[in-house]
Amino acid sequence: MDTRWDLLIRDALIFDGTGQPPRRGDIAVQSGRIARRGQRLDPERADRVIDADGLWLTPGLLDIHTHYDLEVELAPGLSESVRHGTTTVVEARRLPEDRHYSRGSRRNSRVS
Repeated sequence: MDTRWDLLIRDALIFDGTGQPPRRGDIAVQSGRIARRGQRLDPERADRVIDADGLWLTPGLLDIHTHYDLEVELAPGLSESVRHGTTTVVEARRLPEDRHYSRGSRRNSRVS
């Protein structure tokens, strides 16, 4: 007996995050993980089917450890990160303890 899938996404334009051109195809999902990828997968094996004709399917990768401090200011599209399949980047900044900062409206509070 063939394994059932929770979800089948059919006929999507799949961007796999490798930088290769996208390909049209199907993705089967079981327990939150990709179970199978291919062409014309059997919809009878899926509990739910989404017709993705004309839609993009992309990986969802959350990058919580980056060093994009300057790049996010100069090139906010973060093309290098996107090229690797990242969809969300978390950036945190830590300022020196003797500085107060609020979008440039306050100056260094330290008295010389």
